Amino acid sequence: MYQRALRWVVPLLCLLTMTACGSTTSSASKPTVGSVATTIHFGTATQQWTPNAEGLWFLDTLDGVANEVDPAVNKVVASISVGRGATNLLATPEVHALWVTDMDGSVSRVDLSTGQVVATISVSTEPVFSMTATSNPLTLWVAAYTDHTVMRIDMQTNRVAAAIDVGHAPDDLQTANGSVWVCNIRDDRAVQQIIPETNQVVTRLTLQHSNFAGIGCGSIRFTENAVWVMTYNGITKLLRLDPQSFATIATTNLGTEVIGFNIGADATAVWIPNVETKELLRVDAQSSKVVGKLTLGQAPSRVTLSADSVWVSDYRDLSDGTLSSNGTGNTLWRITPTP
Repeated sequence: MYQRALRWVVPLLCLLTMTACGSTTSSASKPTVGSVATTIHFGTATQQWTPNAEGLWFLDTLDGVANEVDPAVNKVVASISVGRGATNLLATPEVHALWVTDMDGSVSRVDLSTGQVVATISVSTEPVFSMTATSNPLTLWVAAYTDHTVMRIDMQTNRVAAAIDVGHAPDDLQTANGSVWVCNIRDDRAVQQIIPETNQVVTRLTLQHSNFAGIGCGSIRFTENAVWVMTYNGITKLLRLDPQSFATIATTNLGTEVIGFNIGADATAVWIPNVETKELLRVDAQSSKVVGKLTLGQAPSRVTLSADSVWVSDYRDLSDGTLSSNGTGNTLWRITPTP
């Protein structure tokens, strides 16, 4: 994310994605991890994706196009022009809309029936990236990273209804248990809970291994029996929190080599991209231990879970041996996890 300053790459974007269709391949892996069922190659470097009930939406930032991929056939089934400068997208089937953030600090609402932009909402003077949504109430939540606020947008009026102070550098947003959860990348109180009914922050969690001078919360995911948080302060650690008390009940030390925050998680496993070693790590959700690694051959970036699969996009290698500054690549792996 542009906000995340890592040691050897320029800041990274929060969410990453791909477009178009590809071919089937296979990859050897440990039986505790899974196997690559399909590799989809794309003609242009792309970023940002969002799963929805119908499929997966991928944002091609070079061409300014959002593409919907049907997991049943691994092909693009719909394309919508969203303009150059887009940074992220989020589908909300409840209102049949696609929301697109951009480098100008605005959020555009695209009607999925017509493919037309029906509203543009200014939320910041700087680029915005992270979004999440709640269905009750119908609200879009946008992290204004440089403004240190989360903006609440009413989906019925397409207007900013509130600006909520959430501490320093909100990065990742998640909705769970009727609340909006904020992951602050540079704040001692790294995780904060917003109650939509009042727009108030009611919980502020000081995590182990977070430090205002370093990287705090890089990613947060909720599952049925745990809250998973990635932190970095010289060493990357995966924290398992109790979903009621939010006490840290397990810490997985991933060492200094694991660089990557966009994790995926469910009741059985946590999936972590290792940019440095070009591997995908699987952490068992019960033991909180790394149980296997899948070598991908390219640096993985974003991980998401959809259609009973683990989807992983890649970073693009540059000629000088570094990775692309915004994390874009042209490969998407669809991985079938081992039960």
